[in-house]
Amino acid sequence: MANENILRANERLREERMRRGWSQQKLADELGIAVVTVNRWERGKQQPAGYYRLKLTTLFEKSAEELGLVEGQAEVVSPVYAKEPQENENEVVSAFQSERNDQVKDTIPLFYETPSEKPLLERETTRRSLSSSYAQFGTPLLKRRGRTLLLLLVLILLVIVAPITFVRIYSTGAKTKMKSTPLSSFPTSFTVPSTWKIALNDPLTAAHHNSQWVDDGSQCIFHSDGYYATSQGPNYCNYGDHITDNFSDMAYSIAIKFYKGSMGGLIFRLHSSTDGSCVGNCYYGFYITTTGEYRILWHTDAKGGTDTTLAYHSFSAIHKNFQQTNILSVLARGNIFTFWINKKYVTTLNNNTYKSGTIGVYVGNPNDSSTITDALFNNAEVWIP
Repeated sequence: MANENILRANERLREERMRRGWSQQKLADELGIAVVTVNRWERGKQQPAGYYRLKLTTLFEKSAEELGLVEGQAEVVSPVYAKEPQENENEVVSAFQSERNDQVKDTIPLFYETPSEKPLLERETTRRSLSSSYAQFGTPLLKRRGRTLLLLLVLILLVIVAPITFVRIYSTGAKTKMKSTPLSSFPTSFTVPSTWKIALNDPLTAAHHNSQWVDDGSQCIFHSDGYYATSQGPNYCNYGDHITDNFSDMAYSIAIKFYKGSMGGLIFRLHSSTDGSCVGNCYYGFYITTTGEYRILWHTDAKGGTDTTLAYHSFSAIHKNFQQTNILSVLARGNIFTFWINKKYVTTLNNNTYKSGTIGVYVGNPNDSSTITDALFNNAEVWIP
């Protein structure tokens, strides 16, 4: 059935080209590719990558479904990308970090929180208020001739204790303020709950790999030293599908080594749907660049492909040089995602756009379709409850 879907997609593409009276060479010139690539598309030997799917829909002024590019989506490896919206990423990061203090403790009992400034000040204020109340309401119970002595003792205590109490409150408050977003609240190295079990432990070599990974012989291919992903523009290689390999709560870790290009990483909760939150292929992405930044986003094929950035920042633990290994890890529990690079804690985010799906690897820059990216992946590991 999958081969028939691909054939129908190719026929629709060929019919649309012929309807305009274009030759294969004309279409290749419009897309900036070799005519042999168009020929392979129309003969069903190869599928257009995500970048060229977007160019085809724009060129023919047709939707992906009208061109047959959605109908065969179960066989299509490459997603559709478009230039991401220009949003204020600092506001997005700030919003998720502020939610972390309220929600992480209940959602991820593995982590520990330090007391905030407010509870410390409240305890000091309460203690002083109780002492003051006792002095005020306890005095009438004493004999009249003892009142003067009691008041004198209270004044002496206030003169001695008040400055000490003030220094304690000020000192404790200052320390708490410096730790408003403490790394000690989260594991500084990648940590998996002890009760979780290993679901995938794959070296990703030609001799030893799980057959669920896509191997198309060109953009996603196994070699003796690992799993190569290559693309001019953005592309991903997936593990199975969201029907047979569906993960919700899970931990996922993989090693990446760049040979060309500037961006790559992992994807998770990859699935295909037509519901309100997802059209076509949808997923979360966790990428790094060869200039030392990380990027976290969620993607949908809707409107020709849209990436919504959740976090983007430089990170000193990233190895920037080609042929240097970086290890990316994510722990997903419900709506809470925690990320590490080279076993160093990066950030924790809260997002409920997608609930479950499969995993994959990613290469390419959505904003640069001219650069070829080559990356080698090894040691894919997945843990589940």
